[in-house]
Amino acid sequence: MEEKENLSPTRQRTLAAIHTAFYELLRKMPFEKITIRNICDEAKVSKFTFYNYYCDKYELAEALEEEFIGGLCDIIEGPELSEAGNSLRSKNVWNYITDHAEEYRALTTLTLNGVNFNQYLLERLQKLTQKQIADGVQRSGKPCTREAALFFSHMMAANQIAELEIIVGGLISRKTLAQYQREAAIQNAQLLDKIRNIRPLPPPEK
Repeated sequence: MEEKENLSPTRQRTLAAIHTAFYELLRKMPFEKITIRNICDEAKVSKFTFYNYYCDKYELAEALEEEFIGGLCDIIEGPELSEAGNSLRSKNVWNYITDHAEEYRALTTLTLNGVNFNQYLLERLQKLTQKQIADGVQRSGKPCTREAALFFSHMMAANQIAELEIIVGGLISRKTLAQYQREAAIQNAQLLDKIRNIRPLPPPEK
């Protein structure tokens, strides 16, 4: 499919209608029960029109997963790793998630090829965090074992998923979350500094 920004305004509206319809159906029923006819009826488009954009509902679902996760990763990766950068990142993530809360809720019900959306999101965030750690290690010149980087990236990715749930659930204010994130960033930097030189233990003898 063409890039969204390259489509005519009419085709962009049609595509948006298909996406909105899919999200609405995903909130009402399991993905397995959604049919192309359901999507077309909800979007008020023909099957012929749908197939101009996607070959099936799986391609549509994968495209929406990638759109959401890609947008989130761009925001997380964008600002520099500094106090000012972390503050901007916190604000941007909050705005992105609150603007796409309904889409996020719908996507969390989605399982494709045996992989739940949150599991896939976690894997993507882990890879992104591993890259950020590698960049930070290179800039600092301090060594870091593979095991320490792996542990830290998994911990950070899990924390990011928890933050998404907090934002979507409206559990605390943006100002309070930003305060917590600033304190957490300090603690995380100290933790990484402590574990970066820990040598992995040898495997137990059989």
